[in-house]
Parts: sequence; structure tokens; C-alpha cells
Amino acid sequence: MTDHADASLQNAVRELLEDMNRQHSSNTDSDSDLRWTLEKKVETDPSCGAGLVRVLVAELEQRLRRMSEVDETSAYVHVIPLLHTLHSVVVQSGAAVPAGLLQDVLSCLRRTLSLPLPYSAVAKRTLRSIRTEETKPGSLCLRRVTAEQNLMQEQERVFVLAEPAVFSAPLEASVKRFLESDALEDAAEVQRVLVLRVLHKALGSTCQSSRVAQALQALDDRALEQTFQDVTAAAEQGFGTGGRAAYVDTLERIQEELLTAWTQDAPTGSDGSPPAAMPPPRISFYRWNDEKQLSKLLEKFTLLSSAGVDREENKTGDLSASRRSPPRRLTARVVLMGDDRALGRLARAYLALRKRESKRLKLTKKLNIEFYYVPVTAVEPWHRSPNSPSRNDGKISLARFLERVDPWYKYNIGSLGATVSSLPVESPHLLDTLCYYLRCGTQPVNLPVYSVKMRRGDACVEDVFVSQLEAEMPEFRHLKHKPESSARKPRRQTVAAFGGVINVSYTATSLSKRHVTKADAPMTCGLVIRSEPAAAAPGEDFLSVRFDSVNPQFNTKIQTRNITIKTIEHRTLSVCLDKDARRKFTDVQSIEVAPCLDPRRSILPGRFLDKVLSLPINTFCGFSP
Repeated sequence: MTDHADASLQNAVRELLEDMNRQHSSNTDSDSDLRWTLEKKVETDPSCGAGLVRVLVAELEQRLRRMSEVDETSAYVHVIPLLHTLHSVVVQSGAAVPAGLLQDVLSCLRRTLSLPLPYSAVAKRTLRSIRTEETKPGSLCLRRVTAEQNLMQEQERVFVLAEPAVFSAPLEASVKRFLESDALEDAAEVQRVLVLRVLHKALGSTCQSSRVAQALQALDDRALEQTFQDVTAAAEQGFGTGGRAAYVDTLERIQEELLTAWTQDAPTGSDGSPPAAMPPPRISFYRWNDEKQLSKLLEKFTLLSSAGVDREENKTGDLSASRRSPPRRLTARVVLMGDDRALGRLARAYLALRKRESKRLKLTKKLNIEFYYVPVTAVEPWHRSPNSPSRNDGKISLARFLERVDPWYKYNIGSLGATVSSLPVESPHLLDTLCYYLRCGTQPVNLPVYSVKMRRGDACVEDVFVSQLEAEMPEFRHLKHKPESSARKPRRQTVAAFGGVINVSYTATSLSKRHVTKADAPMTCGLVIRSEPAAAAPGEDFLSVRFDSVNPQFNTKIQTRNITIKTIEHRTLSVCLDKDARRKFTDVQSIEVAPCLDPRRSILPGRFLDKVLSLPINTFCGFSP
């Protein structure tokens, strides 16, 4: 690469970081595709990969120096995008990075290990991956794609669940077509792509890509399967004493055997250019109508995989799949597309699954489950001016929380959700960005789940929420939502007009983590209990409770982790959970809210010391309080 090319890449990286700064400072969503554009540039021209790596290392070192000299916290914001972009170029792209440059990358990454959490955690993962790539180029990409395509014993499946309240029928059909149409149905073609990709990355200039591609095309299914198994075995073997040299020698032998067996009369179905893009994972898109649908999908995936037969592979006539031994490791990646209502339903489904598993470890004993969240709403506008009201009161308050914790999540996933409904049919942006999220979003943020017990006459109803609980007294609803014009009319106000009296007992919390039990009897026409996860403020998770009254003088706020509310004077409450009209409860006489206990604490006490259930949502940096 020339100095001019490196300068162009440097400008592209700095423009990306500046665009991220603008989005963060203005608190608006970006329409920019700069990260995606940069990724596509490396895919179409792998030769620029080494130049981009040099630029990324220089930018990261510059921020490390700034942090050590002036302790500038703003420099930390760029650490996560630089680390993830480095990981993408070195590990996931088709670019072959020289060994000397990889040493510079590793040296820089070692210095990032001294950064505070969560930056050091991401740096550690990046360092470990690139160290593996240095010793066995192409092996991590091979392992990931074989799992995504269910080609070996480690298998994965992506389930996208769309919230029906947000996705119209046309939008659902469009997104389903986006996500499911680009999958490579032919397992043999995936194997050819992966073998050529590994040989290209490991052998570099000595890889005869054009001839290898034609030789692979000429192989019958049995010979191709054996070649794929040989490459996989080389990548999976322990490092031993040979290290990179032994690995490269093995791949050179495989290339030589391929070219020796190939004749010029064989069909030539490839132009020989090295494959730049990783094949997308197998994605199944569903309209999430029933909460039980999640456990049914997971059970089906586990049963099919345990039998060693994948339904979609059978459609292609790949009988070798049925002869493989049952997988040892299964991972289900569940992507939720929707708003706070969808996350509330996911929390309910997750709790139901944990309850069932607490009686007998059946599903989660074999299956690792990871959750991803793409915020999509058809109600709240995504763009606003800096002076407009906060969006945290809208339908995507938990998404805004995740964006505060992880600006790189906001830049990529928050912006993605804003464009889902307007993407053109031919645009690959949705699938490509989702693949990036699935492959790089490995750090979970735990959203606390709260249990709710509601007394309705002689019956007790139990439920959970993750964003908020809203309750109101129906007889005061007309006062709570009255227009401003009527509020200006002079009239005599009585005590009853301000609301009804309720009994409240709670444990007050503070930044010092001191807990004091209190009781109160506020006059209110309604109340809102919001979850405030620990990452949003110093200290532990807590609930913010606001008691509303027609008269602002009677409005009160408290902070707590558990609260009990009881009505008096024969009044009742109407309760709505997670802003979901489908989860409304009327004639409620009392409410008890507390952190939800993990049902599995009874069978695995050593692994669940805190005994509190949380919903883990994968992001790019995560959070460690």
C-alpha cells in the first residue's frame, strides 16, 4: 500500500470516529454507514487490510498516550470501536496481515490490558483472538463459520423474533426476505469458500488461489468433504512445538495435493479471486406471537442437532450430515427486534424457561443461549433536536440505557433500528450489520428483572417487568390526563381532586448503599416505577418511583429496591407492565415489587450467588460495575 492509500484510510477512520462523536454529543441517531462502508472496502479489496491495520494501531496508540498524559476520559470512547475494527480486519476479513505487523498489533494490545473495565475485557478478547490468528491464520474464521453453518460438532443457530406490535405485515415480509435470502444453502459451496479462505490467509502470496478454486470446484462431494476435514483438523490441533510453521506446512501439503489431483479438463466454476466476505449465518425469522414459541424453537434446535441431522442440510441432499456424530456444543443466538414491550415479554419467557430448568436440567445442559436486541419502534420518532424532551420516557427506554453504556452499540445497532422500516429491498446493510453484531457483540449487559405480586380480591397474580410498572386510579384518570386549558380555569379544588391515599412501605436506597425501611401514605392519582440498572448511575440497581398528583405540590419521588403499595377506601388500581397494553391488570388492591430471584439458585447455588435474575443482552463493550 502507498502512503497515499494509508492517508485515505486514516481519513476514513477519523471520519468514522468524528461521526460517532457527533452522534454521542447531539444525542441523535446517525444515518451514517461509515463503519459498514469501511468494512466493505476491505472485503472488495483485501490488499488494503494491512494499511488499515497500521492506521488503527496508530490511532489506538495515540489515545493510549493521551490517556496516560492527561487522563482524558473522552479518549476512552474510541477504544471500543478501534479494538473491534482491528478484530474485524485481522480475524474476520479476507486480508492477509504480515507477521511483523501482527507483532506491532499484539504489542499495542498488551498495553490496553491496563485500562479499566470494560475496556480491558474487550482488549483481552481481541488480544487472544489476534494471537491465535498470528499462529493459525484463518482458523478462527473457519471455526466460527462451521459453527454458524452446522458443519461440525460445534453448532449455532440464529433466531430473530419480531415484536408483532411493531412489525406490520409488509415490514415483516421485507425483513424476513432481507435476513433469510442470502444464506448459502449448499453445504459443499460453504466448504469450498472456507478451504480457499484459510489457504489464502495462511499461505499469503504462495497460495495459488485461482488454481485452488478450480481444483475445489472439480472435487466430488466425498473428496471435498475429506479436504475440508483435513483443513479443519489442522486448524483445531493444539499449537504444540511446531506453531505457525507446522500449521502452514500442513496447509501447503493440502494445496499441493489439491493441485496434483486436479486436471486442466476439470470444470472451472470460479474465477479464482479469494473470497473476501464470510458467509452469513443461518438465520430464521419469526413473528413472535406466543411467548412459549421461544422454548419450542430452542427445543427443536436441540433435538435436531443432537440427532446429528439438520433439516435444511437434508433439503440439499447432503447425506453426509446425517453420518456425523452428535454435536458437543450448541449455541442459540436469539435476536429480539422490537421495543420495551418485547423485552418485557422476553423476560417472561426467560423466567419460564429458568423455572422449568430448575426442576430438571434438560435444555440448558446442552444449549448455551445468548440474547441480542435491535430496538425498533413504530411509535416514537427516532430523530430529535438536542433541546427536545428526553426519549427515555418513550417505548425504547432500555435501548437508550444500553446506548449510554455502549456508544458503539448506539452507533451501529441504535442507528440500524432507526432505518429498518425504510431499507430498500436490495440493501445488504441490515444483514451485514446484524452479522457484525452477532460476531462482535460478545459482552453482556445485565438488565435486572423485577417480580410483581398483585392482589385482586382473593386471587394473587404474579408477573415480572424489566422497564417499568405504571399504575393509576381509574376514577382520577380524567384529572390526570386533562388538557392544559381546563387547568387554567379558576375553580375550587378539594383534597379528593388531588388523588386518593395509598399506603406505601419500602426500603430506601442511597449512593452510600445504606438501606432504611420507611412507610408513607401519599395522595396520588397514579404512579410509575422505573428500573434503573446500575450502569446508569453509581451503586447498585434500584427502582425510581414517582407518585403523580393533579397538584404538583403532592408529587413525590423515592428510590428503592422493593416496595409494597396498598389501596384504601375501597379504591383499586389499573396496572400496566412494560408499557404493554396486552399486560394490563384491573381491580388491583395491592402491589409488591422486588428483585426477581433466579429459579436455578436452588439446584446450582455455587453459580448463582446473588440469587437475582437478570436478562443478559449482548453489546460490544458490556458493563462491569
